[in-house]
Amino acid sequence: MALSQETIDIVKATAPVVGENAEKITSRFYPIMFERYPMVKEFFNQSHQRDGLQQKALAGAVVAYALNIDNLGALGGAVEGITERHASLNVQPEHYPIVGECLLAAIAEVLGDAVTPEIANAWGEAYGFLAEILIGAEKAKYAKTAEKAGGWNGYKSFKVIKKVKESASITSFYFEAEDGTPIISYDSGQYISMKLDLGEEQKSVRNYSLSNWGGKYLRISVKKDGDFSTHLHDKINEGDCVELNAPYGVFKLAPGEGAVVLVSGGVGITPMLSMLNQLSKNESTREVSFLHGTQNKDELAFEDEVKALTEKDNFSYEVSFSDEGKKISIDDLKKASNNVKETDFYVCGPVGMMKALCSDLKSWGVADENIHYEYFGPSGTLS
Repeated sequence: MALSQETIDIVKATAPVVGENAEKITSRFYPIMFERYPMVKEFFNQSHQRDGLQQKALAGAVVAYALNIDNLGALGGAVEGITERHASLNVQPEHYPIVGECLLAAIAEVLGDAVTPEIANAWGEAYGFLAEILIGAEKAKYAKTAEKAGGWNGYKSFKVIKKVKESASITSFYFEAEDGTPIISYDSGQYISMKLDLGEEQKSVRNYSLSNWGGKYLRISVKKDGDFSTHLHDKINEGDCVELNAPYGVFKLAPGEGAVVLVSGGVGITPMLSMLNQLSKNESTREVSFLHGTQNKDELAFEDEVKALTEKDNFSYEVSFSDEGKKISIDDLKKASNNVKETDFYVCGPVGMMKALCSDLKSWGVADENIHYEYFGPSGTLS
């Protein structure tokens, strides 16, 4: 059912005041929801709650929806990213009324008497309309995933068949399905969601990029940084089982014949290594340059694997160590692409690095469709 014109008009008219208070609203939304429905806490990374990233991301999404409520086509890319993330967390239709109730409660609490019954009803209708769009898209994704060989929905038990220390801070975990089903196919660059019991009220969930492609196992490579990853490093060993959801994510190799430059920093190497595996194993004829930056040799992961994957004449590999005063710059990207602006650039690493490189690429004149990046955390932007 389409939104009424009255609802569209009210939401657009009130969007500026909601926008001015968006982070206040989302900062109240999460405590309200966690108090009323504590069972949903497992869907949210609590470290992102503490540093405000989740609140900021949701505020941006709410405002973008309100401003484009009469032109939802402009939000196509954002909707795809949201539904992929929701699918990775196994979000279900029954979760949407919880969010709607608590979001409207937060709006009413922050804006007070300014929220008339007409305004509350309009925002409630607008939220319900968006929820139906997301639910429909997620239903289709779940069905598509379940239809794949080895596919499944929700969380499923996987056994750790190998655990390998890759660098001073990164360890890889190799998984096979405990029930013996084959490994599901996925796009390089995608991630899986893992659920662990850390001894808290609810189990905790984190997303990790897959660091391989086309193998007989799933592999993630995790930097020890925070309670969840520390538990993985210290407590999960070969033979143990963990709960995994199927691979999802919009960070993928774009089809084409032109050159590809893969740029990573630190543990941002994980989705890039997956892409490099796909390009190399498929005998790609594209010119492929892999640029990786890390602190020092102790932190350098996958050196032998990357060298083996880049032995072909049309592949190249270069490492920069920040402790030696070398960081990847726009000049390195220009050199790697032979100064061809139509090259596809893929970037993943620390936010500061990604902001600088993506900004420099745009200033150089590279089109947005040729700049691809993966943001580890709530759906963020580099603006």
